[in-house]
Amino acid sequence: MNIKIINFIFGENFVPILKYTKFLVIHKKDVFYAGLHTGANIIDLIRHDFGKFTPKQIRNYARQYFGSKKWPERYKASRLAHRTLNRHHIQFYIQNNTEISPRDAAHIAADWLAMAKVKFKAFPYECPHAANKWEKEIKKLLTEDEIKQLSPVSRKNLLEAFKRPFAKKPETQFSVSILDNFDINTGQLITPKNSLWD
Repeated sequence: MNIKIINFIFGENFVPILKYTKFLVIHKKDVFYAGLHTGANIIDLIRHDFGKFTPKQIRNYARQYFGSKKWPERYKASRLAHRTLNRHHIQFYIQNNTEISPRDAAHIAADWLAMAKVKFKAFPYECPHAANKWEKEIKKLLTEDEIKQLSPVSRKNLLEAFKRPFAKKPETQFSVSILDNFDINTGQLITPKNSLWD
């Protein structure tokens, strides 16, 4: 059946919603798999991104990623709501001024590792090539301002969660300078402020 006919019958968001649903289901599977390596809570992994299946969220995300990109402000509002209301996003902790627990840090790490798999076609802890690329990519995910707003305990928990899957495979060396600049035991910055991004 012609795409134009399907869109005429079901609306312009039908095909993008199908494509985004497929992407989201694969992402949830990848998060679950990565979460087994980071030590994330199974219930958290099962519930991961359920909110994106609501009509408003799925429509805005689908339109942005696979559709016409109309109404970018709706997508931005949906994304901001998702990030500030879900514990697997750092923005939740910044917004609520709370610490990231080890349980939540493991879930955050699983989410980021799953997104890395989409971008690099392999989990960084399973492929040295992907690990090298991911080291650069993570600097884009965490801004210097966001790091400053996290408590030392939160940074420590994140660092431990990110390193856990790599410990099993030493050939995938993991050194993310943005997090490695913090002492694992205290969570304190151990290098000068201006070398945070070196």
